[in-house]
Order: sequence, then structure tokens, then C-alpha cells
Amino acid sequence: MKMKFCLAVLYLLSACFTAYGALPDGQEETASGYDNEKQAESSGWMLGPMIGGEMFGVGKHFDKVSNDFFGFSGAVGGNVRYKFDRHWFVQGSLTLDYGRTLIMLNVLEKGMPPTVNSHVNRFAAHIPIQAGYLFGEMAENQGISINAGLGFNLGLAGKIDSTTYTPSLNLYGNDGVMNRFGLSLCFGATIHMKKCEAVIRGDIGLTPQGRGIYVRHGVTEFNVLIGMAYMFHL
Repeated sequence: MKMKFCLAVLYLLSACFTAYGALPDGQEETASGYDNEKQAESSGWMLGPMIGGEMFGVGKHFDKVSNDFFGFSGAVGGNVRYKFDRHWFVQGSLTLDYGRTLIMLNVLEKGMPPTVNSHVNRFAAHIPIQAGYLFGEMAENQGISINAGLGFNLGLAGKIDSTTYTPSLNLYGNDGVMNRFGLSLCFGATIHMKKCEAVIRGDIGLTPQGRGIYVRHGVTEFNVLIGMAYMFHL
């Protein structure tokens, strides 16, 4: 009886030591799997929509515009991001925005008032390509990132119109007062909150946008975007 009891105790102790010895290996395998999973999430593709508001404007003066104009517009679009590691990434974006702003239009015609309240209606697309660095954990997509790059601007449609002065002026096109295509320097910052992101981006025009007889000097376009994005891993 004592022999059987001793054998049973030895068996239980052996089983306990075996389990205890296997536990660290299991933990290491679990930790290794977790690290591999985080590493996989730290690199690769992310994609998501974005919505926000934008302030747009031009520098210098139009011949028929008494001062620089700027306005506000709504913007929708999306982002595509490739993460090289836990910090570095490149990102391409597309935003479409439409806005309407009030300007004072100089009218140099006999019998007309010297200035007329007019409106700029503008529909445009922006395609910034940027490189960025995340101060945080890319696998969890948390932290703050800064980014910079080049932006490609495309004026889709627009007019400068007034209820008291006709005809209206086209913003783009063969008889427009601004070039349809433009290049800009873009930079900004993003607050990453896992899948949700708060975005601010600025664009400073590098190419003259003014054209035709309506422009006294070459004008450049600028934009400031504030928005929210939702990003997920592919």
C-alpha cells in the first residue's frame, strides 16, 4: 500500500515538473506568435475613407478682383497607406471638395458700380503623395505622425458670378482665370487613434495658377484641410 502511495506521489510530482517545464515554452510560443502578429500588422497596406472641411484661397490679385479671396468647402475622399515598419510609411490620398465664397469684383465699365459682390464657386480634386513617420506604435496604429510630400491639384469646375454683373467668369477652361492643373508642397500631421484618425494637411502652390487677361500677377493656390479618416488593414 505504501509502495503504491509513493509511486502515485512520484507520478504526480513528475507530472507537475513536466507541466512546469513546458509552461515557459508555451509562453514563449504565445509571445512569439503575438510578436509575429504585431510585426505583420506593423507593415503592409491600410485603406480608408476621409471626410472634412477645407479652406482654399489664392495669393496676389486678379485684375478684376479687389483683394485675395479665400473660402471654405466640404471635402470627401480616401487614403491608401503602405507601412514599411512600425514607424515609416508612404501615403497617397484623393480628396474632392466643393466650396463657395464671397469676393469683391472690380468692374471697370461705365455705368456700373466700382465693385460688385460676387461669388466664387469651385469644385476641385487634390492628390497628395507623402512620406510620414509615426511617433508611436504602428501595429496598434496609435500615436502622432508627421508627413510631407508633393500634391497634384486638378480644377474640375468653377465660376465667378454676380447677380448684378454678367457674364460670369469661368474659373477653369480655355477662357478661365486659373489654370486647371497645379503642383503644390503638402505637409501635415495625423493623430492616430487605432482605426480613427484626425488629420490636418496644408498645401502651398508651387506653380502659377493665374491665366488670361484677368490676372495681373501670377497667383498661387493654397489649401488647409481638417478632417477625420477611418483606416483598416488589408
